[in-house]
Amino acid sequence: MNKSILLEAKNISKFYKDGQVKAVNNLSLQVYSGEILAIRGPSGSGKSTLLHLLGGLDSPTNGTVFFNGKSIHAVCRQRGFRVKNMGFIFQAFYLWQNLNVLENVMLPLMEIPLSRKESLLRAREIINDVGLTDRVKASVKVLSMGQRQRVAVARALVAGPSVIFADEPTGSLDSRNAENILQLLRRVNRQHNVTVVMVTHENISTEYHDRQMQVLDGKIA
Repeated sequence: MNKSILLEAKNISKFYKDGQVKAVNNLSLQVYSGEILAIRGPSGSGKSTLLHLLGGLDSPTNGTVFFNGKSIHAVCRQRGFRVKNMGFIFQAFYLWQNLNVLENVMLPLMEIPLSRKESLLRAREIINDVGLTDRVKASVKVLSMGQRQRVAVARALVAGPSVIFADEPTGSLDSRNAENILQLLRRVNRQHNVTVVMVTHENISTEYHDRQMQVLDGKIA
């Protein structure tokens, strides 16, 4: 059976400082629907820039990124497209400190035409899925680092995206919590059939990804 291509980058480059710094340099890759793709590389290799280009958070200097065969920047201009189709997880979490777990997870649903009852139900189901049922009304200020990353995973999942982009999702965690988050990402990948593109500087066990590639100096090594 042929795998369907969800994301494709064709000859993309990203230059800074008048073209002197090439964060991504004429790179092409394909991401298949339903897989976990791990993109490894040291600091400064261009892997985070690549992730931002794949997610439409930044525009390439040259080349094009396609989402289901369409230019990602064309589809991202459609209202609500990104929140319905893409979830993002960052090393720094980017949670609202003055909101509780439920309120943080519900934030993406503000862009989707759901009733408050439907939004609450969906958010509570996802919070339960990531193992935070007993913390649903807790302020994120009192959560552990591992729990905060679980909130970030729930927020990325709540709108039912087809792909999650994870930028160093274990970078702020100790080894035990890091493994817990990798296990969680593998589980949601299988249970929700969501594609995961994860960048990391760490060597991740093959049980937590389907495919791995190395990026060095803005190119696939």
